[in-house]
Amino acid sequence: DEMAEGSPPDAEQRQEVLRELSTYATECLGFRRSRDSFGGHRRSMAFAILARANPHVEVPEAALAARSIVQSGSGNDFHGAIQFLLERFQARDEAPDDELVDALIGVAERAKTRSIAVGALNLLVETGAISDWEALSRIDGWKERNLPRH
Repeated sequence: DEMAEGSPPDAEQRQEVLRELSTYATECLGFRRSRDSFGGHRRSMAFAILARANPHVEVPEAALAARSIVQSGSGNDFHGAIQFLLERFQARDEAPDDELVDALIGVAERAKTRSIAVGALNLLVETGAISDWEALSRIDGWKERNLPRH
């Protein structure tokens, strides 16, 4: 059924578009090419698509991929994966499990960049797994270990 020009899509059509976009984004997560300088950015953008579709379309393989990426604590796709998981937890009114909490605290401690450390801790604060004060304390510890003293 073609939509009449100018008429809004119905709920079923919107759901189908979200499913197709989610399928495409999930395929992007698995796409690998040697020496692909755009790979991390591609996966990060795929997570952004999946985060927006998540409340309406269930994609368990994306959640598994995101967990794996954030537990590694590196890569250009880290922030996209963190944002996807945060939005997924918030949409479901869930908190990360103990295994993910421990992994993200470890990522924050050994991160090479402040951005990765803050991203990991922010997910934990936003989902209620740790307090703001604990996150600030951990960032202070990260700064002591990683920033040069003057």
